[in-house]
Amino acid sequence: MEYKEPKCLALREKYKHLLTKCFDFSIGDGWCKLMEEFLIAFEKETKAIKERQRSPKPTPEIVQVKQKLGGLRIYLDKTVDSNLEDLIQKAERKATKRCEDCGGCGKKTNVGAYVLVACDTCKKAREVYRERRDEEFKQFQEAKKKDENAKYRASDPLAELEEIRKEIENE
Repeated sequence: MEYKEPKCLALREKYKHLLTKCFDFSIGDGWCKLMEEFLIAFEKETKAIKERQRSPKPTPEIVQVKQKLGGLRIYLDKTVDSNLEDLIQKAERKATKRCEDCGGCGKKTNVGAYVLVACDTCKKAREVYRERRDEEFKQFQEAKKKDENAKYRASDPLAELEEIRKEIENE
């Protein structure tokens, strides 16, 4: 299984000029297109704000982008004007209907105690992944009782979830 780099890393690199103060940019691959649309609109609006201000006064900057309790959260470093607030609310609303893993139609749901927005396939993939990790951890704990040098298997969650999704889709 090859390592699968999250799409948000490439998105963060592409828009690093807008994310200079951003200490957390952690969203699922399925929200990257939505986030890119937001970043394009954000850049356009902050340029318009600078033109309206006609002064070197700094414009709001993005400090955090994350998933929290099944919703997209975008935080800025200062109070924003209503146009920027509308852009944020629009992106956050769109995310409530978009699977954060694949970008398809999704709804808020739970996998264990974790709240997320997922389509049926991605929800099932996460459940299968979680069951496999729980079973592997139990096996590791048993092995550790017999051999204190036993190692826990590290995996690439994104690549493994993608494989599980493919298995589910081929059933």
